[in-house]
Amino acid sequence: PHSLKSTLICVDHPVCVARCKHPIMKHKKISVEQYLNHEHAAVTYSEAGVLLGDRLLLEQGYSKRRVTLTTTNALAILPIIAESNFLFSIGELFAKKYCKPFNLDYRPLPKGAPEIPIALAWSATYDTCVWHRWLRGFIRDLKF
Repeated sequence: PHSLKSTLICVDHPVCVARCKHPIMKHKKISVEQYLNHEHAAVTYSEAGVLLGDRLLLEQGYSKRRVTLTTTNALAILPIIAESNFLFSIGELFAKKYCKPFNLDYRPLPKGAPEIPIALAWSATYDTCVWHRWLRGFIRDLKF
């Protein structure tokens, strides 16, 4: 919305997360066909429309993923991924932080998966607020 200001913090890369012993983890690179050959879990924030990843697959002439489990919370799904054969797609920054504690592994998504821009957004009302400017600067200076 026009009422928000924003700045790009970093760019993340999408990865495929699965349990360490999942058959797909034997491969250093995953093909689209291998990726689509499994059931998927996904984070959704609304009931409407096609998920972004599926829209991109359709645009490239592939079928949608078989998403059979959805949640609104990426952390909540990790214990399920650890005990199942679901694949889960998310940014590499998230995967680096949370895969190891859940005995999960990840691989880059097949070629053609878009980068994920990570932005900081705030209300224009706080644009000149001293403490808010300080906080935004602190967040921008974090190393991702």
